[in-house]
Amino acid sequence: MKFINPLLDYDESLKEKIRKQITFNNIKVLKVFAILSFFINLIIVAIYLKSNTENYLSSSDFIIRIFWVLSGFIYFFIVGKHNTLDSVTKKHKYIFLFTASLSLFYTALITASTISGYGYSSVFIINVMLSCTLFYFSFIEIVAVLLPSFIYIFFLISTMNTINLNTQNTFINIIAISLISVTYSTISYKRKATLIDYQEILLKNNKVLEHLSEFDGLTQIPNRRNFNKTFDLEWAHSIRESSPLSLIMIDVDDFKLYNDTYGHLAGDDCLKNLSSIFTKTLNREIDQVFRYGGEEFMVILPNTDLKGALKVADKIKNNISNENITHSKSIYTNITASIGLSSIIASPNDDKYALIENADKAMYNSKKNGKNQISYL
Repeated sequence: MKFINPLLDYDESLKEKIRKQITFNNIKVLKVFAILSFFINLIIVAIYLKSNTENYLSSSDFIIRIFWVLSGFIYFFIVGKHNTLDSVTKKHKYIFLFTASLSLFYTALITASTISGYGYSSVFIINVMLSCTLFYFSFIEIVAVLLPSFIYIFFLISTMNTINLNTQNTFINIIAISLISVTYSTISYKRKATLIDYQEILLKNNKVLEHLSEFDGLTQIPNRRNFNKTFDLEWAHSIRESSPLSLIMIDVDDFKLYNDTYGHLAGDDCLKNLSSIFTKTLNREIDQVFRYGGEEFMVILPNTDLKGALKVADKIKNNISNENITHSKSIYTNITASIGLSSIIASPNDDKYALIENADKAMYNSKKNGKNQISYL
């Protein structure tokens, strides 16, 4: 059953991704195949026209190649122009299968028109081998692609009055090569599906690793590494747009005493609670809070001057107070935070790290002046 349906073990979402990726690969290859076929058959048609043979219009080979040239041209401009994976739809899969089947049918017509000749029969055999080698077909798809050609050739042979040895050998060769090619194509399709599956797993794992590397495991907010990257981007934006950029540094007051009094698990819960408060306080999508280290947090406020940053900092301070997280060892009896601000309209000559240092110094001024307050530089 898996030989007939190699995607049997995958869920519907992954099946769709695999089919889309395989269709996209097939379209790209058939695009090249169509161009080559177009020029090869165009040359053959030109040779027909250049020759002095008067009956070339009645030649079935000539007429078939004219249609083959037109088919290649039409395919290239209808389907071949899709160069991105997102542009591929289910419709393109059926157009691809029809085009592949039509291409083989043309070679079957050429083979049938002179079926006693080895040279022409090899055209069909070569195309079958190329199709099954270059493209990825499931068992059902390759059978559907080959079936019209086989029906036509079998029908033609069955209506012959006499069948010579060359015709018999041609038909046997076609069947043998086709069976081998179908088996190879089905196995290749399964291998490609497995490869895409592995790629999806790697992609998911990479996303998990990226998340782990840029988000704090405890609070699930961006970490210091993420801050550094975001800060660099916002600094460049401030220079480019001559827009204000503000930082808010937050340090939880007497947090070591809180851990010593209530335990580290309670301390972890406290940090998670505070992270949620900070995140909910920020109204704009461009504003971000980061766990800077230990009980320190940093907020980046793009397009925000000092006055706007003071409003946000005051809101953060009030929201911490309103949460009423008990801290018996604090002079305020609840969890509080010392907050430092810095703001700038950056220019290329400014030191970006000075903005961070100023926020840090301002936060320590809040500590020295009695904690649970806001300072700025």
